[in-house]
Amino acid sequence: MKTIKLSFVATLLCASNAYCKVAASSTATINEKLTAELMSKNGSQVSGQIDFTQEGNQVKVTYKIKNLANKQSFGLHIHEKPDCSSADGKSAGGHYSKMAGHEGHGTSLDFPDLYAGDLPQITSNGNGVAEGSFLASHISISGGTSNTVSIMDRAIIVHGGPDDKTKKSSPRIACGVIKSVVK
Repeated sequence: MKTIKLSFVATLLCASNAYCKVAASSTATINEKLTAELMSKNGSQVSGQIDFTQEGNQVKVTYKIKNLANKQSFGLHIHEKPDCSSADGKSAGGHYSKMAGHEGHGTSLDFPDLYAGDLPQITSNGNGVAEGSFLASHISISGGTSNTVSIMDRAIIVHGGPDDKTKKSSPRIACGVIKSVVK
């Protein structure tokens, strides 16, 4: 988890000695993570939460997604826009950040490094729940680098089926805007 320590000294200027404090000091710790609350799309009942925390040069992605079809795989992608307002989830735009050096289109099965927003597929259990975590090295929760892109203020989409080689993503069955959470 990314930790930011803030230290400051506050000095109050006094008009009267009765209300004068010379100095006060304080130290605060802010733990930052990103989170997305999933909203169902395309008539699905899918719900859940996905959390992102920086762990060194990687981001730990932790998810619990409910009301999926039982024992199936689903595409999971970061999308361009922080907008889940449309009923079909298309307001989130396309897959986020095409990586340099790749031509044409494809899925993470074809070109694992094609889009920074391509994440590993998730699989539901016999109760329609997908739960777990994984590490991603091509994204970051804040400013990107030459090898990563920031996912803050983007959207995450759960597709209604696995990535496939036809290059046609399944319908978007859930969408969540990725937002900062300070604890």
